[in-house]
Amino acid sequence: MRCWLVFILSIIVIIVPGCHKQTNPPTSSDSSGLYQYTAYDSSATIVVTGTMHFTRLDSVISGERNLTGSGREAGSGSISGSVNSDGIITILFPSQQVGAVYIVGRQANSSITGDRYLDTGARPRGIKVGTFQLIAANH
Repeated sequence: MRCWLVFILSIIVIIVPGCHKQTNPPTSSDSSGLYQYTAYDSSATIVVTGTMHFTRLDSVISGERNLTGSGREAGSGSISGSVNSDGIITILFPSQQVGAVYIVGRQANSSITGDRYLDTGARPRGIKVGTFQLIAANH
């Protein structure tokens, strides 16, 4: 009898964890990694290029940028951002004050695309000054 009880408990321990269905998304996302950045002005002319490397943990994004060009986000330094419940990604360039450019986009497969805004201090958004594209470097 004791042998059967051990056997049945062993089966339960093996089978039950495999039946658990994960309902929460993992804490990190595919959006983490190295990206090639291209920014366009309102005439679709390239104004900034370079790389961004960021990490996403839950809804918080942090990382570094190395960007060149004539756009206000050009330069090297840290970036920070967030992802809202609709999957909208906002990336800020913390070293800049009002008058800086920030980007708002959505991830689709290995890229993130969206709009660039001039921070005028007005909320919810500043003035749209162009578009951007981030493409995962490993694709």
